[in-house]
Amino acid sequence: MHSQRSALPALVLPLVIIATAVLAYHGVFLLGHGTDSPWDQEMYRTLPLSTVAANPVYNRYPLWGLVVYPLVLAMPLWAAHTVVIAAHTLAAVLFFALLRAWRLPDITAALAAITYLLWPAHAESLFWLSGGMFAFGALFLVAGALAYAHGRPLLAVPLLFGAMLFSEGLFFPTLLMVLVLLVHRRRIVEGISVGGTLVALYALFQAVRYTAAGGRDFSPYGFSLERAGGHFREWSRMAFGLASSQDVAWMWMRAAPSQDSGLLLPPLYLALALGFALGLTLLLLRGGRPANPLPLPLFASGMVICLAWFVASALIFLVVSRNDMQARYTTVAALAIAAALALLVSPLLLQRSRALMLAGTLAATLLIGYPLYRAWSNVWVNGVPAHLLNQALIADMRAAAAQHPGKPIFVIDDPRAVGNAFALGREWGYVPTARQFVGPDVEANNEVAEGARQRADFGPGMLFSSRPCVFLGWRDGQRFISQRVLANATSLVMNCATGVVEQVGPTPPKDVFYFQNPSRYNLATMLGLPLETFIDPVADPFDLNKRLRSRTTQP
Repeated sequence: MHSQRSALPALVLPLVIIATAVLAYHGVFLLGHGTDSPWDQEMYRTLPLSTVAANPVYNRYPLWGLVVYPLVLAMPLWAAHTVVIAAHTLAAVLFFALLRAWRLPDITAALAAITYLLWPAHAESLFWLSGGMFAFGALFLVAGALAYAHGRPLLAVPLLFGAMLFSEGLFFPTLLMVLVLLVHRRRIVEGISVGGTLVALYALFQAVRYTAAGGRDFSPYGFSLERAGGHFREWSRMAFGLASSQDVAWMWMRAAPSQDSGLLLPPLYLALALGFALGLTLLLLRGGRPANPLPLPLFASGMVICLAWFVASALIFLVVSRNDMQARYTTVAALAIAAALALLVSPLLLQRSRALMLAGTLAATLLIGYPLYRAWSNVWVNGVPAHLLNQALIADMRAAAAQHPGKPIFVIDDPRAVGNAFALGREWGYVPTARQFVGPDVEANNEVAEGARQRADFGPGMLFSSRPCVFLGWRDGQRFISQRVLANATSLVMNCATGVVEQVGPTPPKDVFYFQNPSRYNLATMLGLPLETFIDPVADPFDLNKRLRSRTTQP
């Protein structure tokens, strides 16, 4: 029997994976102040780490919340985003090595690793810094599994335990990985010892958390069977890359209008991505075809493991189902999906029948090309514009603060996302961002005015602000700063000079306040563009980014 190894030099395929990552994600250094968590940035900058460590939301994943995350946030944001992508790329390279260690053909292992690298469901964990724990957790998990597969359990245990400490969502997949490796290595006592050690260490960790919390607020999210079922359905759609509008936003199903979905690049970029994918597939084929590339027992056992891995990844909802759905939880399931798809497609590539090999080439090209197109789209017409939008919002807040020093700034009709990437308003980010980037005493938010409008007693004479304030909004591509706005579909005016709601006179103010419009509408209004500009695909992404960049320098 021929070897299952590629005829290409040993380092070629890992370098191909790295080159694909550079091609897909080279724009992340432009993300800057984008889909991040401004509250976290302020918290780590102003609070002692011991105070953060006492918070059960952050001490439930201590390697991330107390070690890696504060280090990442201390970097320039372009470097922070690049580090997350580097961790994800290294995980893909080690995933390739792990599948080779399990005797899968090189072409199958490489296809699985590249698919995992590009899979669309990663967008939150890769582009939103507060979701990056899964990028690092997957790296530790795959590294630990590779160490164990090569007979180094003493190195594997701290790496696998480290994966658990990046997120409780990695507990069950890590134990399943140990079980799979136990069967693979056929060392029952060693496998039981490794698994038992991991369970004991994790139990000790939770006991320390419980003791430190005094038995209170130990699990910030808890379990809900009703919500677990709904989360599983949402999570499955995200995991398979079927929900573009949910690639990033962790509460997207519950918080965003349906019009705010992920934006896509023009079709030309899809053609370019498919062209690269075809070339990459042909390169993989140059490695040669083994005589028996994927024995049926290996294929069957691999598919069973992928299914079990997918289910184990979903067990996170036994722990945190009361929390809103987060796309980051799909990161580990994507390993199983990528491996399963590679197991299905690669045998076609390795057939001697031209028709089957052509079908396999087409399938592999689509499997690589479309996720690459989605990755480009997530960076260039979602993430980068969201960063530029936030810079424009910061510039406009500075202008409002300069014109009305000392007055709270109530932001109205703000774009809260670009496609599937957060802007400041979606993450309640105005308060900490204003303090950090405008002035330490500047107050800004987009909740007061909107919350007042939604109150049951909203009407003449209602006090919505105890201090004189100013409204910041946009119309026809221009910023306006006003003290009076008309509440939509009412005859009531909100007057910042008095902080009181007033009955409108015969001539309403020209600055009209529309509540809860889709972000695409507000973004079009802010830039003075037709709404069709933000309907897929984006006709001219470079013009979009140019217009947003120009807003940051508007006087």
